[in-house]
Amino acid sequence: MRYSSKNFLSQEDIDKIESTIKEVESKTSGEIVVMVVERSSTYRDVDLFVGFILSIILSFVPAEFFYVNSDAILSWIISLVSWYSPIADNMRFTISLLVFVAFVFILQLPLTFFVSAMDPFKRLFIPQKRKEEEVKERAFISFYQKGLNATRDKTGVLFFISILERTLYILADKGIYEKIKDERLQSYSTLIARGIKENKTSEALCKAINDVGQELIKHFPIKPDDTNELSNSVIIEK
Repeated sequence: MRYSSKNFLSQEDIDKIESTIKEVESKTSGEIVVMVVERSSTYRDVDLFVGFILSIILSFVPAEFFYVNSDAILSWIISLVSWYSPIADNMRFTISLLVFVAFVFILQLPLTFFVSAMDPFKRLFIPQKRKEEEVKERAFISFYQKGLNATRDKTGVLFFISILERTLYILADKGIYEKIKDERLQSYSTLIARGIKENKTSEALCKAINDVGQELIKHFPIKPDDTNELSNSVIIEK
């Protein structure tokens, strides 16, 4: 089962979030963007590694079966050959080892595809530190790709949610950090993470946007010539 960013939020949730952003931005020159992605990395190395480990574990079954039943199996295969005789223990081990290696190679590819298609299973093998690093890196890339660094007063704020990692990262421009510390912003991510686990994503996200909005209103009140520099629409990508 692969996570889908399109199913993460309902249309009602999206409307609620966009309405909250619009309301907050009517009182501040800050620009808030919410972005949801399926994953922050493909984790191909994890697919290969876990697939390889599973293929090793599962290959013990046919290898052990052949080792225990080697005489019966070979006698059936070459029953028409008169010179067949029971094989020695060292030969039995060698052939079983070859069977084991063969099954490792045979199972590697399908098990790798299996792991890549099962996001909940794959997530169990990704270290938490790496998940956080991958989410943070993609959030930085998205921050610049979506133009949050180009606001007039450097007041862009990105709420970045990565579904596979179940991680949220809040990234702001330098104008925001001059008034609000990063630790303060990241404290709101805990609120949203709890909401995601409780299946109350939109409620938690709207509350965090309102809370951050109060900080923005305090330090960056709306100006007479303020314009909406960035779209209020929730960005949904793979």
